[in-house]
Amino acid sequence: MKKINLLQMAILFIPGVMGSVQAETLFECKLPDNKSATIAMQGAQLYYTFGKQNSEPDMQLNRDNDWYFYGQHGSGSNYQLSFRVVKGDYNYVIYSQDTGNGVTEGLVAYKGNKVLYNKHCTEPAKYDASLFQTDAADIGMNDESDQVSDYITSIANNGNNQRNDNSTQQSNQDREQTQTNQNPIEVRLAENTAWGTMSMVNITSLTNSVTINDVVVNRGNCTLFVSNQLKQYRQRTLKYGEQTKYGFNTDCNIREIVVKTNQGDWVFNN
Repeated sequence: MKKINLLQMAILFIPGVMGSVQAETLFECKLPDNKSATIAMQGAQLYYTFGKQNSEPDMQLNRDNDWYFYGQHGSGSNYQLSFRVVKGDYNYVIYSQDTGNGVTEGLVAYKGNKVLYNKHCTEPAKYDASLFQTDAADIGMNDESDQVSDYITSIANNGNNQRNDNSTQQSNQDREQTQTNQNPIEVRLAENTAWGTMSMVNITSLTNSVTINDVVVNRGNCTLFVSNQLKQYRQRTLKYGEQTKYGFNTDCNIREIVVKTNQGDWVFNN
């Protein structure tokens, strides 16, 4: 993926305990009460800064904390861009997005299920468009979960004050138990009429991004078509509306399909 050209970004002056540092701005959101939230980078160091503009920050976090990044540009004007910093039980998300209801930008802070801060930017957020061609690893961050991005979307569009139980802090078991209305994929069965020797499991993404890690049919008793047996063919990432297919021998009576994804394991019964 393309890496960010930080030299093209604005210079941010960050007051800090150890003196002042100059850092390249990745994202800036001006907020009510003359405050702002900024994500900046200086060399390998990252900074999340919140507080009054041109003053000592109320809060400043660096790489001692966990960082997550999500950047996705869909069809038309739809896009999502977010940074999340985790400090203990506290999460701080700065974002810009258009999910079909117009552009929303702002800062959300939450602890567990409680939203502590939810304000929109008072003017268009400043960020570099090359972020949409950047992997999280390129800027030393972790890939964000769709479930967190969808939660922020829900708050931005609906003003929800209670956090969805689905988050990156959940275990896979928790995710499996909360599948209702959160399923990221649709599964349909079909027959490959061209070959006449395969049953097809067609998987369609119902969310902005989901990675299919594996497909297990009848608890491993059905054999994948030969090309699907290799890991590079089994693992695929789908954007919203995209579809992928897995072939199985037709002599297998498909009763149960388990799709293993980066958002948990999902069971479908035929």
